[in-house]
Amino acid sequence: MTVVTGEQSRRWTRVAPLAVVALASALALAGCGSTDPTPAPTSKASSVVLTGTSVASFACVQPTELINREPTSVTGVTEILVCPAAFEAAVLPKTLGSNDPQFEPLLEAAAAPDVPAPDRAVCQSINVPRPTLYVRTVTGIFLLKLPSEDCGLSPALVTAINQILGINPT
Repeated sequence: MTVVTGEQSRRWTRVAPLAVVALASALALAGCGSTDPTPAPTSKASSVVLTGTSVASFACVQPTELINREPTSVTGVTEILVCPAAFEAAVLPKTLGSNDPQFEPLLEAAAAPDVPAPDRAVCQSINVPRPTLYVRTVTGIFLLKLPSEDCGLSPALVTAINQILGINPT
């Protein structure tokens, strides 16, 4: 049995509160004992459903193997490759990871529904090069079908792509 003298007892009463404060601070910094009920942020990107066609490579090339391929639903995107239109030769492609702040807005714009043009015959005669988006998922690589509006790409998507590629439309 250990006998504590009066001097040892006084030292312990001075040290004990400091030890409690140090332990509480360490636990607070580590997140232990936190009573914050706020859940960790979740990505909306995992729930966005896109339409695309499976391709072999994650590169800005016009895939020729897409003829007669059926588009499929694409989810769980982890990376996006933004390829400029063919006439924008001075603009370099850009890859976005899921942690990029432009990632989710671009996915949401790419998932927008088509807005039919009043005269589809006129639209079919227009052959303007368009930017392309390739996405990487856990199941493969896909070339996305981009939403159209009045014979062109949706304005929200055009704006998002221009911002990412640093294109300043005049």
